[in-house]
Amino acid sequence: MRRRTLPTLKGRGIEAAADPRDVLPPGWIRVESRSKPGSFYYAHPATKRTQLERPVDPRYAQREKPKAVVEPQPAPAQDPVTVDDDAETLEEKQKREEERKAEQKAREEAEEKEREEVLLRARQRRAQQMLEEEKRRKEEEEQEEEERQRAAERRREKKAEAERLRKEMEDKEKMEAKDAEAPKPVALGRRDAAKVEAKRRKKAADADSDDGDEEITLEELEKWKASEEQHEREEAEAKRRKIEEEERRKAEAELAEKRKKAEFEEAVARARRMKSESSFHKQEELRRGPNANGQETPEPAKAEPAKASSASAEAETAKAEPTKMAVPPPQALTQTQPPPPPQIQLNVQFPFQFPAMQAQVPRPPSPPPPPPPTPPTLANLLSGAVAKPDFGKLLKQLKPPAEEDPATGPQTGTVLWYNGRRKSGMVLTDRDSRRLRIPSHAAVMGGVAPPVPAGLMHGTRVNFMLDTSAPGDPVCVQVRPLPNQVGLSCGGDSQAGQKLVNEDRTIATDLQESLGHMVGIFDGHRGTYCADYLSQELPKTIVQHTRELVNQEAMRRGAAPGAPWEPLTEAEEVDLIRMGIIAGLEATDRNFLGLAQQYGFKDGAAAVVAIIMHGFQSSSSSVPAAPGGQARLFAAWSGTGHILLLRGRQVLRCTEDHLVNRDDERRRLTGLGAHLVQDLRGLWWMGRPGNPELAWARQQCYDDVAGPKTFMAASRGFG
Repeated sequence: MRRRTLPTLKGRGIEAAADPRDVLPPGWIRVESRSKPGSFYYAHPATKRTQLERPVDPRYAQREKPKAVVEPQPAPAQDPVTVDDDAETLEEKQKREEERKAEQKAREEAEEKEREEVLLRARQRRAQQMLEEEKRRKEEEEQEEEERQRAAERRREKKAEAERLRKEMEDKEKMEAKDAEAPKPVALGRRDAAKVEAKRRKKAADADSDDGDEEITLEELEKWKASEEQHEREEAEAKRRKIEEEERRKAEAELAEKRKKAEFEEAVARARRMKSESSFHKQEELRRGPNANGQETPEPAKAEPAKASSASAEAETAKAEPTKMAVPPPQALTQTQPPPPPQIQLNVQFPFQFPAMQAQVPRPPSPPPPPPPTPPTLANLLSGAVAKPDFGKLLKQLKPPAEEDPATGPQTGTVLWYNGRRKSGMVLTDRDSRRLRIPSHAAVMGGVAPPVPAGLMHGTRVNFMLDTSAPGDPVCVQVRPLPNQVGLSCGGDSQAGQKLVNEDRTIATDLQESLGHMVGIFDGHRGTYCADYLSQELPKTIVQHTRELVNQEAMRRGAAPGAPWEPLTEAEEVDLIRMGIIAGLEATDRNFLGLAQQYGFKDGAAAVVAIIMHGFQSSSSSVPAAPGGQARLFAAWSGTGHILLLRGRQVLRCTEDHLVNRDDERRRLTGLGAHLVQDLRGLWWMGRPGNPELAWARQQCYDDVAGPKTFMAASRGFG
């Protein structure tokens, strides 16, 4: 019987004796009554006996000295029913606990045994298949080797027979030549002739006595040679045809690859050309908009023929210059949307043309401006080749041009703050250190050289024009950054690593609708199609879905699209932007999956996107409020990409990898019906159900059998 130790039962009122003589006999325990605290009784769990008197240990009964008889104090009345119930309850609980542990242990042993049997059967089945494949391969190799040996033996026999016949023919020719050169025999007598004939017959009999030799005629030898030559010619012809077929297929594949690449490059060039033409037309419309008086700006004067005088040409040039300096009012700038900012084009080279590029139709290019007129020379004027001008009129027109008004001419300054989403800001002028407001849509951020990645920011050097026609204080219009000005610097480094081709793609571009600046990194898996598609289509899709959500919110509030309506709160605006980003990511994934099913793509990509937006209110009391509002960082990722935020000497991680090792991801994948496997290293992998052999190989860390093509450690991704 296993004896329970006192520490395990100490919580139930059992105490250890200080004197070894006070130790209870084996099997007895001291228990405090639950109904009467301070009262104790003694129990023997094995025999289910209980008593109030302390049992005597027989080991110490003889050693004890006789003591004086002391009248026992009457013990307080105990409730026998309660005592028995407590003892029985303790015994039942212990018994049930032991039974439960035994059942659990038996169940675990059965599960472990069943799991070992499944693994053993899988190993045996795999080993049997490998043995059968090895046996079949050896049999095929033996058959091929035997066939080669038989063919070589036949060729050697035929070659030896041909060599023997050739030697016999040579010997026969030599004998005939020798007989022809030898003198003719003299006539022999009857006896000598008989001897010669007998010798000849004996020699012939000796020559014909070899029955093992097979006689081959010259005709058969010629036929055999012809058949061998024909066989060699057929083999050479088959080999030549095979080489030609391989070269033809290779040439066709290269031609198709070049054709697809040329089509894609042509589509990209067409899209760029259309974009530049659209930007040029919008700039022309903006330049030719209504002037300060509300009238259309006249076109520059056309060039006169070569007969016109130099004075008239200079006069027309002087008249045309003020029209170029006309400043459109802010109402015209509000009506005419600025051209979209140019996106950073990546050097994408892959033989595929997306349907979005096929649907674009190029516009005809705008006609080039006419060349300026050639000024007449003095020789032409004296010779009469050119009509003499009116010198009085010429002197009036050759007066020095009036100086530009410093109040309305071009100026330079520094941006104090600019809200990209509200499209308004403040500029500090260099001329008189005034603070001028940038009205809505007055900053030109697209189509400038060099392009500004994130628009105007604090400290950007700009040039601008003053607009005094608006009521109130003058404002800045046509605000453009000076050359070599960068609002937000971006850099990157991408390496192919152990792969032959670099499958990574990066983007850094301004989003339309003044949403902010977007930076994305796309890690391609098993190809570049998915990464290229994401780098081209994801920014446009995010802008499109954000615009749709804004229109839906406006319709819900009862306002027409584009009309002024009650502004959103900061929390509502943040939620709207977050929903637009998520909807854009999901729509891009669905669109690529449709293209993948149509064209048979097998690749995917992990993506991480960071969008920086300005103009939010400060949500923390420790952060001072800026005139242009605080900036917010929106992070979105799918896979194992990282976004790290450096703040002083601290590094903050803004993302968490989507791995199968995460408990929440395993629960989500189990609900979707995925097959999860844990290998010997403790790592979890995800794969499709129905591959028990590959799952077992993945568990045993056999990377050559079940690699990343079958099971993946990442739980999410595009494609």
